[in-house]
Amino acid sequence: MRAPRLLLPGAAAVLLAAALQPPPPVPALGASLREKPSVDDAVGYSIRPISGWEASPRKNPDDPTARCLVGGWYAKGKETNEAEVSVFAFGKFFPEESRAVPTESGAPPAPGPEGGGGDPPPGEDPPPGPPSDPPPGKEPPPADGPPPEGGKPDEPGTGGGEPGGKPKPPAPKAPTSLKDLFGEAPKSFEEWLQGWRDGASKRGGSLDLSPSKAKFGEDEGFLYEGTYRDFSGRTYQLMAASVRRGEFEVAAVYSIRDHKYFARDFKGTFRDSLKSLRILAQRQMEKARADLAKKLAEAGGDEAAWAARVIDGLPPGWTYRKTANYVIVHDKSIENSAVGVPGLIEKIAVRLEALRKEVYEPLFPPDRPVTALSVVKVTQDPAQYFAYGAPQGSAGYWSWPSRELVFFCMREKVDLTLDVLNHEAFHQYIFYSVGQVSPHSWFNEGHGDYFAGFDRKDGKYRPAKFEWRRKKIEEAIKGRRHVPLDKFLRFSQAEYYQRGGDPSKGGDVLQNYAQGWSLIWFLRTTKEPKYQGILDRYFNTLKAAVTGWRTAEEEAARKENRKPLPSFLFPPELNARAMEEALKAGFDGID
Repeated sequence: MRAPRLLLPGAAAVLLAAALQPPPPVPALGASLREKPSVDDAVGYSIRPISGWEASPRKNPDDPTARCLVGGWYAKGKETNEAEVSVFAFGKFFPEESRAVPTESGAPPAPGPEGGGGDPPPGEDPPPGPPSDPPPGKEPPPADGPPPEGGKPDEPGTGGGEPGGKPKPPAPKAPTSLKDLFGEAPKSFEEWLQGWRDGASKRGGSLDLSPSKAKFGEDEGFLYEGTYRDFSGRTYQLMAASVRRGEFEVAAVYSIRDHKYFARDFKGTFRDSLKSLRILAQRQMEKARADLAKKLAEAGGDEAAWAARVIDGLPPGWTYRKTANYVIVHDKSIENSAVGVPGLIEKIAVRLEALRKEVYEPLFPPDRPVTALSVVKVTQDPAQYFAYGAPQGSAGYWSWPSRELVFFCMREKVDLTLDVLNHEAFHQYIFYSVGQVSPHSWFNEGHGDYFAGFDRKDGKYRPAKFEWRRKKIEEAIKGRRHVPLDKFLRFSQAEYYQRGGDPSKGGDVLQNYAQGWSLIWFLRTTKEPKYQGILDRYFNTLKAAVTGWRTAEEEAARKENRKPLPSFLFPPELNARAMEEALKAGFDGID
């Protein structure tokens, strides 16, 4: 007897039939190239980027952390899997040209208190960032760390030397420039790739790229294909091209998070874009150089000329706003009512000048006039901010080697955007007003958060409790998780930035920020006379150490008929000694 046939209601039958069918194909994204190439005649290349991709901001002139990075584009949207292209230039086209070797007048004058590690957004999870092991040129600005551990080198007449009576080898030559501090820039794309391979290998990742010869117009070069795996196991598909003419080389690198539709949606378009890479004609580059030279001559003064170079290098879609002391460069979309915050840039400009005049200068008067034009870079959103190479988990940062303050526009949280500005602008001001000085992190970051709470009321900027930090430290004190003060005062920057450990031992960076804020808030607002002078004594001791070194160096340079060393070379051992003296001056006699 035949088994009875199972009868299903009509709707259920349709659903079952649909479930048994193969899933519909995912629609192709259809990436395509722009009709016209993007031309950078100042650097000397052209390329057809992907249509709809956003231009990344360009690094500032003479930025030693750029590592030959001169431009790029990135894709927006989750469906594009963190896709981006970076462009690099190596060597020189014109014999007298110098790449990434700053002059004395054009070099950053001093590493400030903020080494550039980036400040975490107050009270919230860090926004998503770029790959955790980025290639050279896209790494976060270097952080100032504590001076090397160990004793002082043997002084003349005190003995020492190698075992067996052999004299010690001569001490390394003291750095005299940014080039000495950061090393030579890579001279070729292959050297750059090798640096990336070595760095990836040390951090548990890998880079595998295979070259093949190719022609780019009249010039010879290579196309590359391969993969990159970071230390966490994430894999990225890579495609690249390099083209050389004489000693000048340009390279472009496409990267995208690995996924099964890469070949269908992107590979062919990436290859077509790379094949469009060209080195420009010499006459075109000569005209661009002449035009820039004219702008710099008309700018007047080293700082104004440097700012003019920053402005001249802005990519399409970017513009700037100048004030008496600042150059604010930003994505134009920030002023668009549909996607941005109209009026925000003007508000930033007014706030920067007012905070400097009304707050920073009275509390931290400079020993010398500040003549620098401070660069502030505002990206349209976190995606653009991280595509620029910002530190993961940060909302903004001040980088002294790059001479720029960078943060992103939070369209739905404009007040928080301005809080970040207040914090980072303090770091930037201290850098230019005092010179190279690295205070303890509680003083540095605590003041940054103290100023983050400032807002304008009745025509003046007034302090207010920074609620994000207040809630965090109150919870820590209630749970007895705060760090004992005697230990907290001596935390290095590395200890201040710890994550994932015991909060009572400094293992929670957000709690450390909150405790630093609470200490500064108390010392700035207390009515107790014995506490009121602590911060002034601390800071004035640090400032006197830097000023004394600068004065002595200038006098020595005058006698030796040479230029004085730039102030970013303030010796680390003097900084460490000054920090201890500042603690003693500030807290001596305080229980």
